[in-house]
Amino acid sequence: MNKIVIDPGHGGSDPGAVYKGYYEKNFTLEIAQSAVDFLEKIYDAEIYLTRKADESSGLSERSVFANNLKADLFVSIHINAGGGTGFESYIYTNAGSKTKAIQNKIHDFLSQFYKSQGFSDRGEKKANFSVLRNTKMPAVLLENLFIDNPKDLAQLLRPGFIQSLGVIIGEGIAKAADLTPKSITAPDQQPKPDPSPPAPAPTWKPEEEIERLKNEGLIANKHSPNDLVNWGEFAAVINRLLGKISNR
Repeated sequence: MNKIVIDPGHGGSDPGAVYKGYYEKNFTLEIAQSAVDFLEKIYDAEIYLTRKADESSGLSERSVFANNLKADLFVSIHINAGGGTGFESYIYTNAGSKTKAIQNKIHDFLSQFYKSQGFSDRGEKKANFSVLRNTKMPAVLLENLFIDNPKDLAQLLRPGFIQSLGVIIGEGIAKAADLTPKSITAPDQQPKPDPSPPAPAPTWKPEEEIERLKNEGLIANKHSPNDLVNWGEFAAVINRLLGKISNR
């Protein structure tokens, strides 16, 4: 089973980028948690977070955590700053072809999402970031919009956007890591409907029922279905029926 480590950038005493009272560390944790919830619900994989709350975690600790797990993929989530706009992704400067292929898949999937929201694709890049350099598995770092750009910040604050972004990142990870959806009952294992039609409900025909009683000797006279039955007639029918049963 695949092991995926998702790294919410910064945390604790390290707020990351800050703008007008908004902290990168809070955005990254919410996005990461949304991605984890999605992946755990849909895919067969072991998903880990480098932090689960607003707590400090050094860059080397994050790499060691993933390396000790022998993870198959490491994805670090960040919010950009510096006056730009849009989305970009990074891998280590000397990353191999496998890491590059994973970056391509995740980046392309997220880029389509951001373009649909009116934001630019800033491209696939390389950098000597610690969490990319020191992880032993393919690692990708995602920079999601710019906290100090009013348009980008408004998008980050739009209700439901963070959760949607987490799902998109989760789906991008699933595609890049070729994760298997959780098993469901195969069509040939599901209960099959009974091919035979249900038996029709019996039709009640009172005239025939009365005739049957007469043929069985339980009543002597001809009756109409609407005739009233007195206790004498009723007792006679019951006694005759009991006599038939006792003689069997």
